[in-house]
Parts: sequence; structure tokens; C-alpha cells
Amino acid sequence: MKKEVFFRVGLMLFALIMITSCKDQVLEPDLSDDALLKSGSKGNVENKIRLLEDKGLSDGFLQGYRYNEMGLVDSFYLFKPGIFDWWATMEYDDNNRMSKARFFYSEDDFYDIVLTWEKDKLVEETWYVPGEEDIVDHYINTYNKKGQLVKRDNPPYDFYALFQYDNKGNLKSMKLIDYDENFFYGQDFSYSKPVKNPFTAVPGMPVSIFFVNWNENSPSRFSGIKSYYFDENGNEVVEFNWESAETVLKAGLGNYAVYQNSLDVVSGDPTDQTWTYEKSSGKSVSRQNWVNSDGKKGNSPNTKFYKLQHKLDKKNRKEMLFRH
Repeated sequence: MKKEVFFRVGLMLFALIMITSCKDQVLEPDLSDDALLKSGSKGNVENKIRLLEDKGLSDGFLQGYRYNEMGLVDSFYLFKPGIFDWWATMEYDDNNRMSKARFFYSEDDFYDIVLTWEKDKLVEETWYVPGEEDIVDHYINTYNKKGQLVKRDNPPYDFYALFQYDNKGNLKSMKLIDYDENFFYGQDFSYSKPVKNPFTAVPGMPVSIFFVNWNENSPSRFSGIKSYYFDENGNEVVEFNWESAETVLKAGLGNYAVYQNSLDVVSGDPTDQTWTYEKSSGKSVSRQNWVNSDGKKGNSPNTKFYKLQHKLDKKNRKEMLFRH
């Protein structure tokens, strides 16, 4: 099942999202230049801002986060109308490192994940059938001397992802390759301005988890991304391309990205995305501030709430959009 979800050519399209900042409440973004400049002029508030929600304005994608009493993320959801409604919960060890997680495809379809660390680096993620010892998936992370994630193996499905960085530490490229050394899929990233990456404002979340090509280790938000593969004649086929020159990227409080408008020059389709944050004093997000997958504020998530609003036909899982 997971193989169908994560490893099909043409599935790895990307969409982007945006954040506004607030203090202990969720706000709809004010996208005016004056408001964004004002919100970004309040000084350095690094480590006091947490990402609450990222939203695709053009396709209905929604991802939200909730935090525990220590200020560490303990649950999040991924939602796209008619395609997927997934969520996860997390637990931490005595060193405040994420030690366990449970990933739900539905209330009755989920896996338990055990995370293994070496000092401050997440090195393995092992997926189990709940209540059993059967391993259904396994990821192995490799880091360079700078502490950057450079390889992410997925042995059960014979894939690995390679990551390269520029001299500023931003992710420059990702290549997905099978164990027979066949190139499967690639992505090149570009950066137009030093606007902070929203996903560095999720305390407790490792640089990679849940997806073989997932890597949110860049300090800056990318403004361009090209996704490509090679046909049987060795010709490059570009499936998706946001060019930095065509992208509008705005920052808010703490210089985190709050709005992005990008144009796919292959299809001609524009994408608008927003990110919403809270300015935190270390307290947990209140239950009333949790934004449910229907876009409404409500109680903190639980399995009873997360009944699929759109029944997921398994064949439609092939249409999953990988998100950054």
C-alpha cells in the first residue's frame, strides 16, 4: 500500500503554502504589503514562533500542527479534498526527542513508527503493523560532517534519496534512485531571497519523517523547484517547474515566509499558498485554537474526529501530491 502511495512517477508534484503570525490565536492572513512589512519588523523572535497551518489556496490542501505542553509538535494532519485525509501523532523520550509516532490513513488503517537516534540525529524510522512485530517499512538516514541529511534509504522498497546543498545550507537538489542504480525522479531547488523556511518553525519535528524524499532542512524557503525524470531515450522530461523569477515570496514576523505565489511554467498554472503561525511564550496551543481538517477551529484532534470526510479510493492514492 505504501509503495503505491509514495513511489509512482508523476505523483511528486509540489505545492507551497504560507504563514501569518499571531499571539495565542489563529488569524486569517492579511496579504497587503503594509501588513506583511509591519509584521516582519518586530525584531528577532526566532524559537518563539511555531507553525500552525499551511494552506494551498488554489487546491484545498491543508496541513496543521498541534503542540504539547513542552512546545513540541505532538500531532499534525494532511488533507486534500477527495484525495487524502491523513494525520499523525507523536511521543517524546526524556531527552525531548521524538521516539514514537503513529501515522493514520484512516481510523482503521494506520502504522506505528519507532524512531532511533544517535545523539541529536534521527537515523532510523521503523514502521510496524500495530500491536505486532511485523516490519512494513524502514528508513535509514545518513548525514555529512556538517550534520546535513545527505541520504535517505528505504530498503523495503529498494529506493534511496540523495540530497545536495549550496554553500548557505539550503537544499539544492534531490534525486530518487532505486537499488539497481536507475534514476527515478529528481528535483532542483532555487532561492531568490533569505526568507525563512516555515517548516523550521515546527519544534520537535525531525528533518525527515514519513516520506522517503522528505527533507525540510533548508534555512531558507525555496522560490523555485523543477521536478523531472528521463524518458527511455535519455531525454529530460520536466513535469513541474516553478521558476524563481516568476515567484512572489513575502515574509512576516521573524522573517518567516507568509505568502507565496508561484507559476508552473510547464502547465501555466499558478499556485497560491499561505502559512499561519503563532507567537508563543512556550505554552501549548490551546484546544480552541486547533484548526480541524475542515478548516474550522475546534478541539484538539483525536481518532473519533478524523473520520474520513471523503472516502479514499485506494487507486486515488496514486494522485498524492508531495508537499514541501
